[in-house]
Amino acid sequence: MAHSVFHTGYQISLNLSLDDLGHPDRPNLWSELHGKCKPGILLCLECRDADPGCPQWMYVQLRRGARLACHYRNSSARHPGLEGNRHKAMKERIVLVADSGGYLARAEAEAKEQKRYSDVLVTGANGIQIAHEIQFSHSTARSARQRTADARRAGRLPTWTVDTSTAPLIDRVPWTRIDRQPWENLRRPSNPLMIRGGIRQLYQDRCYQSPRLCPQRWGGACDGWHGTWQAKGRQFDEFVLLTAAQQLVPLHLPALGENRRRNAYIWVTPEDRQRYIDSGAPVVPDEDDVPTEQQTEVTPKPIDPKCRWMERKDFIPPPADQRDTGDDFGSPVSLGTQRFPAGPQTSLTATPTTTRRQPRPAPAPTRIPVQLQGPSYGTQIGPCARCRQPTTRYGAGASPLCATCRATPRN
Repeated sequence: MAHSVFHTGYQISLNLSLDDLGHPDRPNLWSELHGKCKPGILLCLECRDADPGCPQWMYVQLRRGARLACHYRNSSARHPGLEGNRHKAMKERIVLVADSGGYLARAEAEAKEQKRYSDVLVTGANGIQIAHEIQFSHSTARSARQRTADARRAGRLPTWTVDTSTAPLIDRVPWTRIDRQPWENLRRPSNPLMIRGGIRQLYQDRCYQSPRLCPQRWGGACDGWHGTWQAKGRQFDEFVLLTAAQQLVPLHLPALGENRRRNAYIWVTPEDRQRYIDSGAPVVPDEDDVPTEQQTEVTPKPIDPKCRWMERKDFIPPPADQRDTGDDFGSPVSLGTQRFPAGPQTSLTATPTTTRRQPRPAPAPTRIPVQLQGPSYGTQIGPCARCRQPTTRYGAGASPLCATCRATPRN
C-alpha cells in the first residue's frame, strides 16, 4: 500500500494524502477513481520507472478515512470493483428464477436516492424489493454492513450470497451460503444449488435432554421445553421465490453467552419469527446495526516513489475463522410444558417432516445359540416351546416361541 500513484490517463502523479490529490484543478478526481479503478488506469511509481515493459497496476481504497493505493495481485483477493464469470452467472440465474415465478427482476438496479447498485433487484409480493448481492470475492464485514444499511434506507431488503464458510460477512448481514462451483454450473438452471447455511427452523427440545445450558437458569436444566434453531436446507431457486413471496424473512439474534457467543443473522419462516418474538426473546433492531467508521487523522506527506509491495512479503496472515459451522444453537424461547408443532411447510416441493425423531421399534428376538451369548444373557435364554431351539424366553421383548415359530402358523 502507498499514498502515491501515477495516473496513466492524465499522465500525472497523485498524492493521496492531500484532499485534492495534489491537483486542485481536478476537484472530482477522487470520485472518478474510488470504486471505478480497473487495471490500466493507475500505475505504481517505482515499478513504472524500474520496469516499464511490465506494468504493475493499482487501485485506490478508503481505509478508516485514509486514502491508499494497492497493487493488483493474482495471489490476493480480487478487487471488489471487478466482476467475474461466476458473479455474472449467478445474476443471470436469479433473474431467470424470479421471472419463472412471475416476479419482476432487474440486474444492476440503482437506488433512486443513493448511488448504490444492487446486483439483482427482485420485486416481490406487496411491492417488497429484495436486493440480492453476490459476494464471491473478498469483502470486509464493515463494507457489507454499510451497503446493507444503505439498501434498507432505500426501502430494500438485502440478502447476500457467499460460497465459503469463512466469509467475514456471515452473521453480520442477512446471508446464505452455497457450494463453490464453476460458472457453467451456476448458470445452468438444471443444476441444483443447495443452500448450506443461513436458513434455520425453530424446533423444541426438552431442557434436561439438551446438551445446552438452560436459557432460563443459565445453568443446569429444568423440566420445560426450549426452542432450538436448526439448519434447514433448501434449494437456492426456492430461496429466491420464497423471499419474494415473503415466506422467508430475516431475523437478527443477539449473543446468548455459552449457547451462542456472537450475534446471528438467519432466514426463518414468518411463523417461527412471530413465535420467537411473542415469547419475549430479544431481537437486535436493524437500526442498531449501522457500522460506525473510525476515522484516522491523515497527515499530508510528500510524494513517495518507493514501491511498498515487497516490504511485508514474509508476513503470513492467520487462517480465517470458520464462521458458518452449521451447528444448532439454543434460543431463549421457553414454552413451559407445552410443545408447539413444527412450522408449516413453505417449500415449493413440500415433504412431510416431524418435529422429533421417532423411536426405533424394538428388534424381534432371534435364534442365537447360547454359547455365543455373553454372560448377561444366560438367564434370558430358554428352549422354544414348539421347536425346542434356544431363544429369548425371558426379559424385555421375550416370547415362549422363537421368531421362526411365531411366523409359521400351527396346523
